[in-house]
Amino acid sequence: MVPHRFAVFVLAAALAGCTAAPFVDHGMDTRIEKPEDPAFKTGVISVCHTEETARAEVDQLAAEACGRHGWEAKLSRIERYQCRLTVPNRSIYRCIDPKMTTGGGEYINPASKAAVEKWRKEHKRQEGQPSAAPGAAAARARAASGEFSLDMPSWGDMWDASAGAR
Repeated sequence: MVPHRFAVFVLAAALAGCTAAPFVDHGMDTRIEKPEDPAFKTGVISVCHTEETARAEVDQLAAEACGRHGWEAKLSRIERYQCRLTVPNRSIYRCIDPKMTTGGGEYINPASKAAVEKWRKEHKRQEGQPSAAPGAAAARARAASGEFSLDMPSWGDMWDASAGAR
């Protein structure tokens, strides 16, 4: 019995020193040849980490994964002991576009084509039409005060003109 106890002690000591860095979990069904991007596929990111990992580091990994698509990461929940042995905890983030919310203030999943299309129809936005540029409201106010003129064709007018020229 003594050798077995010693083996258990050695195994426990070895595992205690094997804490891995946090990482974005791609799931067990990911192909080795071409890993899939979970943010683009589902709009959900899982980051595996230990209790000792700083929350800012975990948040940064999720922000980078969602940020590749121009989205923001929002912490949904933390599951303890649901990841790997050396990094047992899993923080689950939803990738969101803060501008895409329902009337009730809930975020739309930007990875769901059907949800995005439904949101666009409800908000009467057309795909391919640019959204207002940052500072557009301030520029309109300066134009209204007579500081400068905004007499330029709109994107829609230029789009229609270029389509008619072809």
